[in-house]
Parts: sequence; structure tokens; C-alpha cells
Amino acid sequence: MGGASPDYPINSSFIQNPNGSRLWPLALTIILASVLVILGPALLDLSTRMATRLALDARNPGLAEEIISLVIILKPDSAQLHDALGYAQYLQGRVPEALASFERAVALDESYPTAQNNLGVTLFGQEEVDRAIEHLQAAIRLDPANSAAYFNLANAFLKAGERRLAAENYQLAYKLDPSQIEAQARWAAIALEEGQLSQARAAWRQVIAADPSHAMARRGLGVIAFREGDPAEALINLQTALTSDPYDPITRFYTGLALKATGRLPEAAAEFERAIVLSSDPDLVSQAKAHLASIRQSLNPES
Repeated sequence: MGGASPDYPINSSFIQNPNGSRLWPLALTIILASVLVILGPALLDLSTRMATRLALDARNPGLAEEIISLVIILKPDSAQLHDALGYAQYLQGRVPEALASFERAVALDESYPTAQNNLGVTLFGQEEVDRAIEHLQAAIRLDPANSAAYFNLANAFLKAGERRLAAENYQLAYKLDPSQIEAQARWAAIALEEGQLSQARAAWRQVIAADPSHAMARRGLGVIAFREGDPAEALINLQTALTSDPYDPITRFYTGLALKATGRLPEAAAEFERAIVLSSDPDLVSQAKAHLASIRQSLNPES
């Protein structure tokens, strides 16, 4: 599971309803009830998982939600079912309903790590950072090998201003799962802010090895090259970063700095103008305006 959305332990792809019939819910209810009576709850769980998997594979989380809702009638105290229901609702963008389902799942079974994690991720998305941290920490206690939970917890700590704890958890996420390159990239960003240029560069190079166009890593390498006095090298990485993320104001700002340092003043001015438009950071905007003013003065000394 990633940091941006909660997870459910089956295939998480989206789907489309392959059957528009209005009669299938009643038929499915009868079938599932028969499974419960004749074959027992274990096969009901298996049947539910198979039906939900098929619905998600068909890119229709709404269908998955209908299936799960019907089974919850038969098993209202199943934390797993309420967690799965929340996942299907989350995929449809119905966050309040998903939040309620995840909360219900945790209330039914506090020892279910997936529900704890999913509740934490959803709370984080609702800016309830302290509660998010509480549930993500619970998820890790219950499943200490879950790299995605460490990544989610790191995001929450970063939002809370706990940069050291965020860095520690990004490192744990990457150590547990080296495919978590986003965790490595974000750890490097914290390292750069703390002045650890060599460590940040090494980490971002690992990210680039896995994803040559990774915007944050390319931007970071560009920033380091500029700070070390190599604006030409900085431009190579910054322009690659802009190809992947053209709306990042920080990349625009540093591209402006590198262009200015190489004497390409009109291009630099254009980048500072873009940074001003794109950024909500008053410090960055102020610096971009100052550089833009100095360029305009250089280009038009008599104005």
C-alpha cells in the first residue's frame, strides 16, 4: 500500500461493471446465504474475496462495495469486511464513508493491522495528523514488517514537523523494501535540508538508478550541483525534473538560478516568473521576485 491511499489485501486495481442487471444483488444474497448455511463461514469468506477481487479487477469499486455490503448483512461484526468496504468507498472518492468504515473495522478488531493503517492514511488525508500517527504506529506494532506503514507514518511525522522521526521511518521503509524509492527520495530531501549533501546525493542516485526521470531526485541532484558551483550540471538535472513535473515551483526557481548563473538572463527571468505564479511559499516568491527585478535591471539599466 502506498502513502497516498489506504490498502486492502487483494488486487487494488480499478474496474467497470460487467453486468447491468438489477436482479443480481438478490440472487447474490441468496447464494451467499446458502454458502454460509451449507458450507460455513470459511467458504463464505473465500467466496466474498473472490467476488470482490473480480469486481476490482473489472475496474468497478462500486460493484465491490455492493458485494461487500451484502455480505456484511450476514457477518456484521467482521472487521475485515468493514475494512474492505472502506477501501471500495475510498476508491470512489467517498472519503467520509470510507473513514466511517475504517473506524468501524478498528472498533471491531484493534489487532487488525490493515484497518489501523487504512484509518491512519485516511485521517492523514483529512489533516487529523495526531490521530493518523496513533493508528499508523498501531499498524506497525501489529505488523512490524510492513514497509508501507513506515512510509505512511513518515509522511505523517513530516506533516507534524517531526523531521527526525520522519527521516527514521523513511529509512526503515526503504530498508524493508528497496522498491520503496519514494521513501528514499524523501529521506534524501530531509538530509539535504540538514546540509548532508553527500548523503542526499548518494540516496538520490539510488533513486535515479531505479527511475531515471524521478522528479524529486532529479531536482535534488540539480540543487546540489548548483550549491556546489556547477550550474551547467544543475541544469541537466533540473530540466529533466521539469519534464516529469513542470508545475514544481522549487524546480522552476532553481532552474532560474542556474540559467542566471550561466548568463541566460531572459530564460532565467521566465523561470522566476513561473516560480512566482506556481508557489504558495512567501519566502520562495520573495526571492524569485528579487532575482527577477535584478535581471530586469540588468536587461534594461535605464528603466
